[in-house]
Amino acid sequence: MADEGNRRAGRLRRRRGVHSVSSSAVHEPADHGHGDVEKKFALMDVVMTALKSRKMTVLFVEHDMEIVTRFADRVLAFYDGTVIADGAPALALADPRVQTLISGTKTDGQGHA
Repeated sequence: MADEGNRRAGRLRRRRGVHSVSSSAVHEPADHGHGDVEKKFALMDVVMTALKSRKMTVLFVEHDMEIVTRFADRVLAFYDGTVIADGAPALALADPRVQTLISGTKTDGQGHA
């Protein structure tokens, strides 16, 4: 995989093992309770530990900012097909465009979204 670091995503060899396990686990029905969040973190811990031990780079799409903050080394935030932030999670998620357009947390200075 190290020789594939500069290839476009469409030309990378597929790594079905990790994808199959993580995809099937993630797509289980969820009750969206506190236990569900803990299960998601536990699954991500296992998957990310396995990937890091193999020194693999992974691109994953995630809309849960807790997962992004906890597991990503780099964040690319897209809006309407355009990259609006690129960097470490704390930096990218603090970008005013990300807060306004994606997470909905940007306030008007008086605490209103």
